[in-house]
Amino acid sequence: MRRISNHARVLGLLVFCSLIMVCSCGKKTSDVEDGSSPSYQSAQEVLEAYVASCLTEDIDAYASCLSENYRFVFLEDVADSLGLPPSQPWWGKEDDVAAMTNLFGDQRVSWEQFDYAVQSTDTLSNADSMIVKMRIRPDIVIFTERSQGEPIYLLIRQSHLDFRFASTAASMDDWIMVETSEERVRLQAPVPRPGQGATEPFTYSELKAMFR
Repeated sequence: MRRISNHARVLGLLVFCSLIMVCSCGKKTSDVEDGSSPSYQSAQEVLEAYVASCLTEDIDAYASCLSENYRFVFLEDVADSLGLPPSQPWWGKEDDVAAMTNLFGDQRVSWEQFDYAVQSTDTLSNADSMIVKMRIRPDIVIFTERSQGEPIYLLIRQSHLDFRFASTAASMDDWIMVETSEERVRLQAPVPRPGQGATEPFTYSELKAMFR
């Protein structure tokens, strides 16, 4: 019963997003520039650049954080709603950047907050490379509007985000994000945002799917 409820909710959210995007006043269409990616000296530095790119809605900076083989792994019910096979519930960098281009370019949507607390960090290394796994608890606030113009805040607080970073040079000082996945957790109810507008508990997977 829980699975059916989640699936129906996701489908409803996708319809809601379609209405938002039809009413959008315009989009930024910045392209990712090949060969212009900065060099990140640590996994933490990549994460900080990733967060900053979301807050500034800079798609070039966002794309520069991601490996060419990057993948975003969806929550199971969201993957189902997107028609992704159970054996491959993810999409790659091209689809991810396209979705975030739509999100950043929608004039009715603004990224209000992206705070987080690091829950754990694990490091794996061998002679050729190093992998860092980092789990965070996000506190993300997205402002948007319903089709009738009613303001609403999407609160992404009820999950953990798991990031994988890899060194891309023999010197171990050039890092990139290779994967992001999400896990729902049972936390206390989201605290309503002060001021005008309703709030809606959300997941990062749902946000990505809305702007695919």
